[in-house]
Amino acid sequence: MAKRVSRMTRVELIVSVRDRYGGAGRGGKEQILDEFVAVTGYHRKYAIGLLGRTETGGTAPRPARS
Repeated sequence: MAKRVSRMTRVELIVSVRDRYGGAGRGGKEQILDEFVAVTGYHRKYAIGLLGRTETGGTAPRPARS
C-alpha cells in the first residue's frame, strides 16, 4: 500500500510544478502530469485544473485569436 502525501506537501508541490507545467509543450506537460498524479494520487483531470490555475486561483489568460 502506498503512503499518502500530506496536504501541505501537495500544496508545495502544486506551487513548484505549476510554472514548469505552464512553460512545457504538449509532451512535456504529459510527462509532468503523469509524475504529479503518481505522487499526489489526484485524478488526472483534477490535476490539470490545479496546474492550469494562477496563484490567485483564476485561470491563466489565453492569447487572443486572430
